[in-house]
Amino acid sequence: MKINKYHLFGVFLPLIMFILIALTDLNFLKFELFLADIARFRESVFVVILILIIWGLSRSRWIRNRTFIQKLVFSGLSIVMLTAILTLANRVSFSGLSGNVKISEKDIVLFAVLVGAAFLGCMTLIMLKQLIFINQGKKTEINFRLLLIFLFLHFVYILFGRDSYPSVSSDFGLFFDLSFMKNIFFYLFIIMAFINGFRCKWIHYLNKKQKVGFFVFFALIYPAAQYMTTQTPGSVAEMSTIVGQFFHSLSIFYLIYSGMALLGILLLLPSAGILDRRLNEIRSLQTLSSTIGSVFEKGELIGKSVELSRKVVNADFTWIELKNNSTYKLEGAHGISVNEIEKIPESVRKQIYKLVKDEKGPVLINNLPKKRETRDFRRWRHKAGSLLATMMRFKNKELGILCAIKKEMFGFTEDSRPLFQSFADQVSVALENSNLFQTTIEQKVYREELQMAHDAQMRILPRQMPEVEGVELGAYCMTANEIGGDFYDLIKVDDDRLDIVIGDVSGKGASAAFYMAELKGVIQALAPHFSSPKKILMEINGFAKNHFEPDTFVTMVYAILYPLKRKVHIVRAGHPPVALIRDDRIEWIETDGIGLGLVSNKFLNSSLRQKMIQLKKNDTVFFYTDGLIEARNSEGDEFGESKLEKVLIDLYGENPKSIIKKITARLSRYTRGVSRHDDVTFLTFKVIK
Repeated sequence: MKINKYHLFGVFLPLIMFILIALTDLNFLKFELFLADIARFRESVFVVILILIIWGLSRSRWIRNRTFIQKLVFSGLSIVMLTAILTLANRVSFSGLSGNVKISEKDIVLFAVLVGAAFLGCMTLIMLKQLIFINQGKKTEINFRLLLIFLFLHFVYILFGRDSYPSVSSDFGLFFDLSFMKNIFFYLFIIMAFINGFRCKWIHYLNKKQKVGFFVFFALIYPAAQYMTTQTPGSVAEMSTIVGQFFHSLSIFYLIYSGMALLGILLLLPSAGILDRRLNEIRSLQTLSSTIGSVFEKGELIGKSVELSRKVVNADFTWIELKNNSTYKLEGAHGISVNEIEKIPESVRKQIYKLVKDEKGPVLINNLPKKRETRDFRRWRHKAGSLLATMMRFKNKELGILCAIKKEMFGFTEDSRPLFQSFADQVSVALENSNLFQTTIEQKVYREELQMAHDAQMRILPRQMPEVEGVELGAYCMTANEIGGDFYDLIKVDDDRLDIVIGDVSGKGASAAFYMAELKGVIQALAPHFSSPKKILMEINGFAKNHFEPDTFVTMVYAILYPLKRKVHIVRAGHPPVALIRDDRIEWIETDGIGLGLVSNKFLNSSLRQKMIQLKKNDTVFFYTDGLIEARNSEGDEFGESKLEKVLIDLYGENPKSIIKKITARLSRYTRGVSRHDDVTFLTFKVIK
């Protein structure tokens, strides 16, 4: 193991100081001081030891690399271990300080136990810090530092806040004065413990089973932490008031934090199934994508589609009706037989067709028996309370209708709409590909299929720029002759958050396009539930690693823009850098990161670097894929980063639409007479106020 300064000053130096204190107690070292001064000096050294251990362990790579599940388990088990250690230690009496009192072998063992417990307690505190810092806010670090400051100020008051300092052998127990002023730092520590106790964001990343498990875990550990608060007086306090007070404060802090965690888990248990449902939705999208690439027989494809669509929105039954000239024909159902679906009153089915055709997106009806257009559902012998239906279109051509029903009313939520539509879009692509493949395998028809898939791919991209206060947006995407894997998306999560994503799936052709369509649905499903672009890329990486082909990967830039605050958080995963154009100069944002789907989340977590940029008025940020700089002219020379940089500087101050138009024109002139060999995608935004 390589020894660094954190090991030296955070582990070895505290151990040496512990040994020096032990030698003093054993009369191997003597100081010509009064007994009270020796006690004060001795306790001051313990304060320094605790500071060094906490400083060293907080930078330990081993602790940082633990998952939050491991940190939760470790912190709880360490409290149990500390409670057991302190309970056993309290059964042994400490002989006293150096002087006339003889130190026995029992005292040496007790002292060694104290050393181990001190390191374990400090490690527990750091584990709690790591849990508090998950998805940290602006004041998280400040609040935790205040907690430590008040804790050590309380130690200082213990050392110097009294007129006289008692020796260990006379009265060296913990101070439980009833006077508020004498315990002001301790009370401030308690207040900060409660403030930090609210930082339990890790609860949101637990599935329902884990929430229940950790609720029971904390409930079992809680009495141990409560019992530990009564175990710090005694032998440990006789050996060191400061260390005893540290254990006492740690147990109170854990008591508060675990109590807040118990309350948080209890409040979130009713909605604990949401995360499980999201994961199931993502798995269903992945399975459909795999089906697209492997199934071309229409009957099998429809059967898989209705089965997966039922899982995606957790419906009781689903069905697909395909358009045949001016009528619709029921082709497949899941959860119920086709014959039973055909018994739905004709008037109701016509109303569903009309509503779906008139609506631009999915139709959601959560009170079927009471809504005028669908109340005839009551004549159907099966119970139906909620309906979700959407049109399946391909290249503005109506293919059919995808429907899902739940028996209870208000069974679907609003966030089911975009997911259901994304699923229907992929089914549309799959159905059209199946039709084309079964028509002929000749090259001409195959090229037509690719062109149609290209059009579908373009349709999946945002059709118009979202309206964002204080920001102007522009984007451009053009594939090469074959359909490709370039994509971008602009997701307006709320009025003060816009997610910007641009990526490039390795390879070309249908497989890259299908993976792109799959990622589109996954990203839209994840974006509302995570506030960190790094965390979103980690989730996408895990998905790609588990479900993409081994030789397929994705380069991506994920940015979260807060227009009202003029801030943008950027993470880059193996993608070309982002250009920040400010005051007639360019700053290239080149954060570390590797392509998604290549490595495990553990390795990716250590390689990704998130960067926050404070924007100013008139700043322009430019994103692009490598197809832009790799575009070649008739002589085979690439457009290159240097030409791009010069063009962007020349266009400084212009609006995004003008920038997109002029870069497109220059690129077209540069590549005149040469066919494109790669997709070209770029987007930009400008801060206008």
